[in-house]
Amino acid sequence: MKDWKSIGEYVSMLNDVLQNARKLNNDMLVSVCTTERKLILKNVANETVGGVFYDEWLDWGSPNIDDENFYFFRLVLEGYSKEIAYQEYLDLAEGLYREQ
Repeated sequence: MKDWKSIGEYVSMLNDVLQNARKLNNDMLVSVCTTERKLILKNVANETVGGVFYDEWLDWGSPNIDDENFYFFRLVLEGYSKEIAYQEYLDLAEGLYREQ
């Protein structure tokens, strides 16, 4: 069953990313966000169909563009594998641990 609140937050976050990508002339990210948003909205009533990146977004803690984890989710949106994004997350966490 879909969580309608999280779907609304996801579509809103995609819109924010889309606006920023347009300002930065990042055509690839504009295309990805537009396609993902259309997929979500087209299939909003279908319980079994989610977006391509929706589950990944949930796995990263449903970040919006101001959250610390958004950088790692954005890597996935930009075409990096989730393993690469997670490794970068671990590297950052290890670096912060060593600074303490």
